[in-house]
This record gives sequence, structure tokens and C-alpha cells, in this order.
Amino acid sequence: MTLKELIRDRRTIQTFSDEKVDESLVKEALELSLWSLNHKLTFPWFYKIAGRPEREKLSDLAIELKSKKAPLNDAVKASMRTNLMNPSHYIAVGIKKSGDAFTDKENYATLACSMQIASLVLWEKGVGSKWTSSGFSTHAKTYEILGISADEIQLEGGLMIGKATKVPPAAKRPTLDEILR
Repeated sequence: MTLKELIRDRRTIQTFSDEKVDESLVKEALELSLWSLNHKLTFPWFYKIAGRPEREKLSDLAIELKSKKAPLNDAVKASMRTNLMNPSHYIAVGIKKSGDAFTDKENYATLACSMQIASLVLWEKGVGSKWTSSGFSTHAKTYEILGISADEIQLEGGLMIGKATKVPPAAKRPTLDEILR
């Protein structure tokens, strides 16, 4: 697959099988993600692999937070738990806090580029991903569950990695003529 084909073919995966993805591929994708654009070479990335016990607690938190908005039946709760437990890996992603709003904005852009690179590396090998920013992924309790200092790190979500159970069709994109001025 050419780079152009890879970019156009990659999809955000919403549902994952429980099939395990090789750890070396996950590490390769994360390592290559560190080659993203990075203004002033701040190297702001923070990645934390959440183990099964941590993911169970994150699932409980996600269900708790969504239940506060509206009552959830058992099927919805089970589906939410499956959505977080099935992917082979869940990696909390964030940036090191700099104390400067402009630098933090640039560092977030670096993280976004990194997530794209990791997702493309995984997709090339037949592995799906989703960068989620659901409420639980950046909640104060998540810092506690994962043992992360909120004074040092700004969580920006989680990267779910796994084998897709369904690949969605491509969304309609604007043409360059609609964007370019």
C-alpha cells in the first residue's frame, strides 16, 4: 500500500475484537509517533499503557459518568465495558505541562500528529485504532487510577488499539477546491 492509499484507507475503529495485538507492533507504532512535527523540540509526549485492572476501573468510571447524564440499562453498561476492555491495548495519552499556554497548544498539535502516525503504522499492519477523548479518559479519577500527576501531565485521551470487528466506510471529505483560498 502506498502512503497515499494508507492515508485514504485508514479508519477510526469503533468496535474491537478481543484478539491480542503483538506488543512489539504497539511499541513500534508509538516509537515512530515520536517523529511527528514538534516545534522547538519540546518532546511533550506522555504515554501510559493501562493494564486490565486499570481498564476495569476506567470502565466503571465511564459507566458512572454516563449514568449521571441518564439512566443506563444493563445492556448499555455491558456494551460500554466491552468497548473499553476488548481492544488489545488502551494507552492513556497526554502532554507534559509547560506552564505556557502557547507552548501547550503547540504540544497538543504535536500529540495529534503523533496519534496520526501511530494510527497509520498500525493500520498498515491490519490493526485498528481510535483516539478517544471521552469524559472518563481525562477525568480527575483517571489520573488517580493510572497513577499520573495532574500537576505534571495533561491527559488528552486514550489510544485504543486492536483488531476491528467492523471497518466503517469512508466519510465524505471536502475537496481541496472547497478549502483552498
